[in-house]
Amino acid sequence: MPKPGRGVGSGEAYLTVTVLIWGTSFPIAKPVLAVMDPWVFGFVRCGLASLLLLGVLRMQGRSLALPRHEVLPMVGLGLLGVTCFQGLWGVGLAHTTASKAAILIATSPVWGTLIAHFGGERLSSSGWLGVFLSFAGVLLIVNNSLVSLTVIGGGADLGDLIFLGNAIAFAVYSAVSRPFVARHGALKTMVWVLLFGTCGLLLLGVPGFAAQDWAQLQGPLLLNLLYVGFGASAIAQVTWYAALSRLGLVRTVVAMFLVPVIAVLTAFAFLGETVSPLQGCGAALVLGGIWLCRRRPAK
Repeated sequence: MPKPGRGVGSGEAYLTVTVLIWGTSFPIAKPVLAVMDPWVFGFVRCGLASLLLLGVLRMQGRSLALPRHEVLPMVGLGLLGVTCFQGLWGVGLAHTTASKAAILIATSPVWGTLIAHFGGERLSSSGWLGVFLSFAGVLLIVNNSLVSLTVIGGGADLGDLIFLGNAIAFAVYSAVSRPFVARHGALKTMVWVLLFGTCGLLLLGVPGFAAQDWAQLQGPLLLNLLYVGFGASAIAQVTWYAALSRLGLVRTVVAMFLVPVIAVLTAFAFLGETVSPLQGCGAALVLGGIWLCRRRPAK
């Protein structure tokens, strides 16, 4: 693996591709979920990604073999990172706007920071400030009011709460998957996680398969589905790790701030979605909080 700093030009190119694909995946997937069951959508999306990444792994001549004692833990990773996260990604997006979904899922690093703190990594004062700002921003986005607490009264969209829970789930997945990535590499780990997780999505999607009207999935909607499956779930994963290996963690993670920005802009351009001024302030607080959580203390 190249050391950070080497191949910077190609690293920036990989990072640009990653940010653009992930940022546009929210508004591109939204119309598909209007005609497709979310669990069926998750299965097809992750199934396409599994096939593509498995092909890449075999083209590299790498073995898919997995030690027997790691099979069950890898199944657990698949259920958490794919069946739960990817499945609920579709359910949540079907019940909220693409803009809010992208902003709320971007809070995952904040939850990851808290997990690391309780795991023994000391959280700095700026980190705690970042956590506070992010939580305040999330409350503004979901509640969308300064005079009443609409969350408790049922005013919040179900999708908002699902994406908030999904951000936590992804933070947990990221933490527990690190040892597997260190032993097997990112690509092999992703392939196994996708294969096991997609099996879970198949089981949950059985009722949806029976009711799915496949005739509605034509033209642009079919292209949207292929874009999310091959692009966001497979190609962007590869380009993300390629950028990470060339640019290092700090530069790569900072660029991820652009994902919700791109999602909001493309959702406005293609779906006509708008974000209220209060929710815009909440988004700014979330992004500022994420930056503080990821900021390294000065030595």
